[in-house]
Amino acid sequence: MKLNEIIAGALYVRGKPNKLARDVKLAALKRAGVNTVVCLVGGADPDLRYASEVEYVYAPLSDSHRVSKSRLRYLRDLIVERIRQGRGVMVHCQAGRCRSGLVASLVVAELKGISTKAALEYVRSRRPGAVANSYFERCLEEGTCL
Repeated sequence: MKLNEIIAGALYVRGKPNKLARDVKLAALKRAGVNTVVCLVGGADPDLRYASEVEYVYAPLSDSHRVSKSRLRYLRDLIVERIRQGRGVMVHCQAGRCRSGLVASLVVAELKGISTKAALEYVRSRRPGAVANSYFERCLEEGTCL
């Protein structure tokens, strides 16, 4: 299972892993040191949601302009807390680009103390094609997501 590493050993993004076998998913997460999975799409992955090996955070986001700022703040803060605790986090949406790129950019901005615009550029350098959603891109570039 391919994981796009955003912050070495700490933050990863990818698309929905549902089509992979349970043992393949868990082995890939273990190899990467991931023990928290954040699902941003509807339809939780039962293999991971009920796996004792990982903390599974089910927090679907719309891939539109109707994204709750309080939900984004909650997700950013939760992921930052897990990373500061030394936990590896994988964030996934449907394709591993828009919603996961948005959340990853917010996390990177907080952890590195940089603007969300700079964080977006950083995430795109690690995950080409991230944040193709023009609304998400604009809110990161303007710093208005939260």
